[in-house]
Amino acid sequence: MSLHQRLKQLRILRKLSQQQMADRLYMSRSAYTKLEANTAGIRIELLHRIAAVLQVPATLLVSAQAAPNTTPWNDFDFMLEMAYEYLSWTLAVVPYDDLTLEQLALVTSKGFGSREAYENTPHRGRLYSRGPQQIIREMLSALSFSTLFEHHLVQHPTWLAHWGRHQLAEARRAVVATLPTDQQEALVEEPEVDGEDYLMVFLITLIMPDGSDQHLELAQRDIPIGMDEEQALQQLIISRGALGGDILCFTYDGYTCAKDIVTDVYAS
Repeated sequence: MSLHQRLKQLRILRKLSQQQMADRLYMSRSAYTKLEANTAGIRIELLHRIAAVLQVPATLLVSAQAAPNTTPWNDFDFMLEMAYEYLSWTLAVVPYDDLTLEQLALVTSKGFGSREAYENTPHRGRLYSRGPQQIIREMLSALSFSTLFEHHLVQHPTWLAHWGRHQLAEARRAVVATLPTDQQEALVEEPEVDGEDYLMVFLITLIMPDGSDQHLELAQRDIPIGMDEEQALQQLIISRGALGGDILCFTYDGYTCAKDIVTDVYAS
Protein backbone atom coordinates (compact mmCIF):
# COMPACT_ATOMS: atom_id res chain seq x y z
CA MET A 1 0.00 0.00 0.00
CA SER A 2 1.45 3.36 -1.01
CA LEU A 3 1.88 6.42 1.18
CA HIS A 4 -0.92 8.18 -0.70
CA GLN A 5 -3.32 5.23 -0.28
CA ARG A 6 -2.59 5.10 3.44
CA LEU A 7 -3.18 8.82 3.71
CA LYS A 8 -6.64 8.38 2.21
CA GLN A 9 -7.49 5.37 4.40
CA LEU A 10 -6.47 7.14 7.59
CA ARG A 11 -8.41 10.27 6.63
CA ILE A 12 -11.54 8.18 6.11
CA LEU A 13 -10.90 6.34 9.36
CA ARG A 14 -10.78 9.68 11.15
CA LYS A 15 -14.04 10.67 9.42
CA LEU A 16 -12.45 13.77 7.90
CA SER A 17 -13.32 15.23 4.53
CA GLN A 18 -10.64 16.35 2.08
CA GLN A 19 -11.64 19.95 2.80
CA GLN A 20 -11.23 19.42 6.55
CA MET A 21 -7.78 17.92 6.00
CA ALA A 22 -6.82 20.82 3.75
CA ASP A 23 -8.00 23.35 6.35
CA ARG A 24 -6.02 21.69 9.13
CA LEU A 25 -2.91 21.59 6.96
CA TYR A 26 -3.33 25.20 5.83
CA MET A 27 -3.55 24.37 2.14
CA SER A 28 -6.17 24.45 -0.60
CA ARG A 29 -8.41 21.46 -1.19
CA SER A 30 -7.02 21.04 -4.70
CA ALA A 31 -3.47 20.87 -3.31
CA TYR A 32 -4.54 18.26 -0.77
CA THR A 33 -6.41 16.23 -3.38
CA LYS A 34 -3.17 15.95 -5.36
CA LEU A 35 -1.54 14.32 -2.31
CA GLU A 36 -4.10 11.52 -2.19
CA ALA A 37 -4.03 11.15 -5.97
CA ASN A 38 -0.26 10.62 -5.90
CA THR A 39 0.34 13.55 -8.22
CA ALA A 40 2.28 15.64 -5.71
CA GLY A 41 5.28 14.93 -3.52
CA ILE A 42 5.09 15.15 0.27
CA ARG A 43 7.91 16.99 2.02
CA ILE A 44 9.15 15.74 5.39
CA GLU A 45 7.76 18.69 7.32
CA LEU A 46 4.36 18.26 5.67
CA LEU A 47 4.47 14.55 6.43
CA HIS A 48 4.88 15.29 10.13
CA ARG A 49 2.02 17.79 10.06
CA ILE A 50 -0.22 15.21 8.36
CA ALA A 51 0.74 12.60 10.96
CA ALA A 52 -0.15 15.06 13.75
CA VAL A 53 -3.59 15.71 12.22
CA LEU A 54 -4.26 11.99 11.73
CA GLN A 55 -2.82 11.15 15.17
CA VAL A 56 -0.47 8.42 13.96
CA PRO A 57 3.33 8.00 13.97
CA ALA A 58 4.91 9.55 10.90
CA THR A 59 6.68 6.23 10.29
CA LEU A 60 3.28 4.63 9.76
CA LEU A 61 2.72 6.81 6.71
CA VAL A 62 6.05 6.02 5.10
CA SER A 63 6.41 2.29 5.75
CA ALA A 64 7.28 1.69 2.10
CA GLN A 65 9.93 4.40 2.22
CA ALA A 66 11.40 3.81 5.68
CA ALA A 67 14.56 5.69 6.52
CA PRO A 68 17.78 3.79 7.25
CA ASN A 69 17.88 2.04 10.62
CA THR A 70 14.07 1.98 10.90
CA THR A 71 11.77 -0.98 10.46
CA PRO A 72 9.15 -0.72 7.67
CA TRP A 73 5.49 -1.28 8.48
CA ASN A 74 4.02 -4.06 6.34
CA ASP A 75 0.30 -4.24 5.55
CA PHE A 76 -0.45 -6.46 8.56
CA ASP A 77 1.41 -4.12 10.92
CA PHE A 78 -0.52 -1.25 9.42
CA MET A 79 -3.84 -3.09 9.84
CA LEU A 80 -3.11 -3.62 13.54
CA GLU A 81 -2.13 0.02 14.00
CA MET A 82 -5.27 1.24 12.25
CA ALA A 83 -7.44 -1.05 14.39
CA TYR A 84 -5.77 0.19 17.55
CA GLU A 85 -6.07 3.84 16.49
CA TYR A 86 -9.78 3.28 15.80
CA LEU A 87 -10.36 1.61 19.18
CA SER A 88 -8.27 4.21 20.99
CA TRP A 89 -11.27 6.52 20.79
CA THR A 90 -12.82 4.29 23.47
CA LEU A 91 -10.03 4.93 25.98
CA ALA A 92 -11.48 6.19 29.26
CA VAL A 93 -10.13 7.33 32.61
CA VAL A 94 -11.58 7.57 36.10
CA PRO A 95 -12.45 11.22 36.90
CA TYR A 96 -10.38 12.60 39.78
CA ASP A 97 -13.46 13.16 41.94
CA ASP A 98 -14.49 9.52 41.45
CA LEU A 99 -11.21 7.97 42.62
CA THR A 100 -11.54 5.59 45.55
CA LEU A 101 -9.08 5.83 48.43
CA GLU A 102 -7.22 2.78 47.05
CA GLN A 103 -7.05 4.30 43.57
CA LEU A 104 -5.89 7.66 44.93
CA ALA A 105 -3.16 5.88 46.90
CA LEU A 106 -2.06 4.10 43.71
CA VAL A 107 -1.76 7.23 41.57
CA THR A 108 -0.16 9.12 44.48
CA SER A 109 2.54 6.44 44.70
CA LYS A 110 3.34 7.20 41.04
CA GLY A 111 3.50 10.96 41.57
CA PHE A 112 0.02 11.91 40.32
CA GLY A 113 -1.80 12.47 43.59
CA SER A 114 -2.71 16.13 43.07
CA ARG A 115 -5.60 17.11 40.83
CA GLU A 116 -3.28 19.13 38.57
CA ALA A 117 -0.83 16.25 38.07
CA TYR A 118 -3.65 13.75 37.62
CA GLU A 119 -5.59 15.74 35.03
CA ASN A 120 -2.61 17.06 33.04
CA THR A 121 -3.06 14.57 30.15
CA PRO A 122 -5.00 14.58 26.87
CA HIS A 123 -7.58 12.28 28.51
CA ARG A 124 -7.81 14.43 31.65
CA GLY A 125 -6.80 11.58 33.91
CA ARG A 126 -4.09 9.09 34.82
CA LEU A 127 -5.99 5.98 35.93
CA TYR A 128 -7.61 4.15 33.04
CA SER A 129 -11.02 2.59 33.39
CA ARG A 130 -10.41 1.35 29.86
CA GLY A 131 -6.76 1.48 28.96
CA PRO A 132 -4.40 0.68 26.09
CA GLN A 133 -3.49 -2.77 27.36
CA GLN A 134 -7.16 -3.70 27.68
CA ILE A 135 -7.76 -2.62 24.09
CA ILE A 136 -4.78 -4.60 22.84
CA ARG A 137 -5.97 -7.66 24.78
CA GLU A 138 -9.38 -7.37 23.13
CA MET A 139 -7.75 -7.05 19.71
CA LEU A 140 -5.61 -10.13 20.22
CA SER A 141 -8.25 -12.25 21.94
CA ALA A 142 -11.82 -11.21 21.18
CA LEU A 143 -11.04 -9.94 17.68
CA SER A 144 -8.64 -12.83 16.92
CA PHE A 145 -5.78 -10.67 15.66
CA SER A 146 -3.51 -13.15 17.44
CA THR A 147 -3.79 -15.26 14.27
CA LEU A 148 -1.51 -12.79 12.51
CA PHE A 149 1.23 -13.43 15.06
CA GLU A 150 0.73 -17.19 15.07
CA HIS A 151 1.32 -17.21 11.32
CA HIS A 152 4.33 -14.86 11.62
CA LEU A 153 2.73 -12.17 9.47
CA VAL A 154 3.60 -9.29 11.83
CA GLN A 155 7.08 -7.84 11.61
CA HIS A 156 7.19 -4.48 13.32
CA PRO A 157 8.94 -4.55 16.72
CA THR A 158 6.26 -2.37 18.32
CA TRP A 159 3.57 -4.97 17.71
CA LEU A 160 5.88 -7.91 18.38
CA ALA A 161 6.52 -6.35 21.81
CA HIS A 162 2.76 -6.00 22.38
CA TRP A 163 2.36 -9.68 21.46
CA GLY A 164 5.12 -10.73 23.85
CA ARG A 165 3.58 -8.82 26.76
CA HIS A 166 0.16 -10.24 25.90
CA GLN A 167 1.48 -13.81 25.99
CA LEU A 168 3.13 -13.24 29.37
CA ALA A 169 -0.05 -11.70 30.78
CA GLU A 170 -2.20 -14.56 29.49
CA ALA A 171 0.22 -17.11 30.99
CA ARG A 172 0.02 -15.31 34.33
CA ARG A 173 -3.78 -15.29 34.23
CA ALA A 174 -3.81 -19.01 33.51
CA VAL A 175 -1.59 -19.70 36.54
CA VAL A 176 -3.61 -17.40 38.82
CA ALA A 177 -6.84 -19.14 37.76
CA THR A 178 -5.53 -22.43 39.23
CA LEU A 179 -4.99 -20.93 42.69
CA PRO A 180 -7.49 -20.86 45.58
CA THR A 181 -9.88 -17.92 45.49
CA ASP A 182 -8.25 -16.06 48.40
CA GLN A 183 -4.87 -16.23 46.68
CA GLN A 184 -6.38 -15.06 43.39
CA GLU A 185 -7.77 -11.97 45.13
CA ALA A 186 -4.29 -11.16 46.44
CA LEU A 187 -2.86 -11.32 42.92
CA VAL A 188 -5.31 -9.03 41.16
CA GLU A 189 -3.59 -7.07 38.38
CA GLU A 190 -2.84 -3.44 39.12
CA PRO A 191 -5.04 -1.02 37.14
CA GLU A 192 -3.41 0.71 34.19
CA VAL A 193 -1.90 4.08 35.04
CA ASP A 194 -0.78 6.57 32.39
CA GLY A 195 2.73 7.49 33.50
CA GLU A 196 3.80 9.47 30.44
CA ASP A 197 5.33 12.93 30.58
CA TYR A 198 3.06 15.28 28.62
CA LEU A 199 4.28 18.58 27.31
CA MET A 200 2.31 21.42 25.76
CA VAL A 201 3.95 22.27 22.46
CA PHE A 202 3.44 25.07 19.94
CA LEU A 203 3.81 24.46 16.19
CA ILE A 204 5.50 27.49 14.64
CA THR A 205 6.16 28.50 11.04
CA LEU A 206 8.83 31.09 10.25
CA ILE A 207 9.09 32.88 6.91
CA MET A 208 12.75 33.01 5.88
CA PRO A 209 14.44 35.69 3.70
CA ASP A 210 14.63 33.32 0.72
CA GLY A 211 10.86 32.80 0.86
CA SER A 212 11.05 29.30 2.34
CA ASP A 213 9.23 28.16 5.48
CA GLN A 214 10.95 26.86 8.58
CA HIS A 215 8.76 24.73 10.84
CA LEU A 216 9.59 24.52 14.54
CA GLU A 217 8.22 23.00 17.71
CA LEU A 218 8.50 24.94 20.96
CA ALA A 219 7.68 23.34 24.31
CA GLN A 220 5.85 25.65 26.67
CA ARG A 221 8.21 24.59 29.47
CA ASP A 222 11.17 25.97 27.46
CA ILE A 223 9.75 29.50 27.26
CA PRO A 224 11.81 31.68 29.65
CA ILE A 225 10.10 32.79 32.85
CA GLY A 226 8.37 36.13 32.38
CA MET A 227 7.94 35.66 28.63
CA ASP A 228 4.67 34.63 26.98
CA GLU A 229 4.33 32.58 23.78
CA GLU A 230 4.02 35.66 21.55
CA GLN A 231 7.24 37.11 22.96
CA ALA A 232 8.94 33.73 22.50
CA LEU A 233 7.81 33.76 18.86
CA GLN A 234 9.33 37.20 18.32
CA GLN A 235 12.58 36.01 19.88
CA LEU A 236 12.63 33.03 17.51
CA ILE A 237 12.07 35.32 14.52
CA ILE A 238 15.07 37.43 15.54
CA SER A 239 17.36 34.53 16.49
CA ARG A 240 16.63 32.64 13.26
CA GLY A 241 16.91 35.69 11.03
CA ALA A 242 13.34 35.23 9.79
CA LEU A 243 11.16 37.90 8.22
CA GLY A 244 8.11 36.87 10.24
CA GLY A 245 6.37 33.94 11.85
CA ASP A 246 3.17 32.60 13.27
CA ILE A 247 2.02 30.07 15.87
CA LEU A 248 -0.19 27.71 13.88
CA CYS A 249 -1.69 25.63 16.65
CA PHE A 250 -0.92 23.25 19.46
CA THR A 251 0.06 19.71 18.67
CA TYR A 252 -2.60 17.02 18.97
CA ASP A 253 -4.79 17.67 22.00
CA GLY A 254 -2.48 20.49 22.95
CA TYR A 255 0.05 17.94 24.18
CA THR A 256 2.80 15.78 22.86
CA CYS A 257 4.29 12.83 24.68
CA ALA A 258 8.04 13.18 24.37
CA LYS A 259 11.22 13.10 26.41
CA ASP A 260 12.97 15.79 24.38
CA ILE A 261 11.56 18.48 22.13
CA VAL A 262 13.67 19.21 19.06
CA THR A 263 12.99 22.74 17.83
CA ASP A 264 14.26 22.67 14.27
CA VAL A 265 14.18 19.09 13.00
CA TYR A 266 11.59 20.06 10.39
CA ALA A 267 13.51 23.00 8.99
CA SER A 268 13.31 23.15 5.20
